[in-house]
Amino acid sequence: MARILLRINEAIRDLKNNKASGPDDIPNEIIKVLPDSYMGLLEQFYNRALIMGHYPTIWTKSIIHPIFKSGDKDNPSNYRDIALISNLSKLFTTILRSRLNEWVERSNGSIVYGLIFTLTTLIQLSLRKKRGKLYVFFVDLKKAFDTVPHSLLWKKLTNLGVSYQFIHAIRNYYEQATVAVRLRGSITENIKIHSGVLQGEPLSPLLFILFMTDLIKMYDNSDLTSVYLPEFGDVHLLMYADDIAIIGESRINLKKKD
Repeated sequence: MARILLRINEAIRDLKNNKASGPDDIPNEIIKVLPDSYMGLLEQFYNRALIMGHYPTIWTKSIIHPIFKSGDKDNPSNYRDIALISNLSKLFTTILRSRLNEWVERSNGSIVYGLIFTLTTLIQLSLRKKRGKLYVFFVDLKKAFDTVPHSLLWKKLTNLGVSYQFIHAIRNYYEQATVAVRLRGSITENIKIHSGVLQGEPLSPLLFILFMTDLIKMYDNSDLTSVYLPEFGDVHLLMYADDIAIIGESRINLKKKD
């Protein structure tokens, strides 16, 4: 119990101000000043959610705000979707992400890399070498992010060795998840979500990376030349959410990986 309460306090300390609130209209500023008595209630809620997979309906609802970018306003692809969900729900899934990330580091530490920080480090290391070069091919998997079959995601997590209780908690969250779209001041009816990792939810990028581990293992098990990164070892690609950077020290090496 104390462990969950510690994670809650750590997650609250990391909350950012001036962020939009979700359907429950509770901003981060309110959560950050909750009295200690409310921390016990949050602990009860989160333990119940983790053990039994029961969530308040408002926690699993997201509202999509389409933001126009440019071009034809009648073309849906010219809009960027911003998903707003309950900040209390995001706090819970942030705690789940922390737990899952710790498990990854203990059991499969080589499969996840931060994209921007690690790529910057690789570039700096390459430039220190005489005639050192680094070639990078960027892949945007945005469409794949939205189309992950949930049944295959649970199977993948099971095969990786994630605990049944953890998968049960996430699966129940997904089974209750709905989305509505705000258009011209009105909100559509709730729509059930049947595929894809959830937008705007802190755990989603890590779930997607774990779903894509077969791609990482394919490169690791090949005879292709990798790039060495201190503390990580041999690296073929970097991932964050739906972005992948495939890397090589020569054009020929990178071409073989496409």
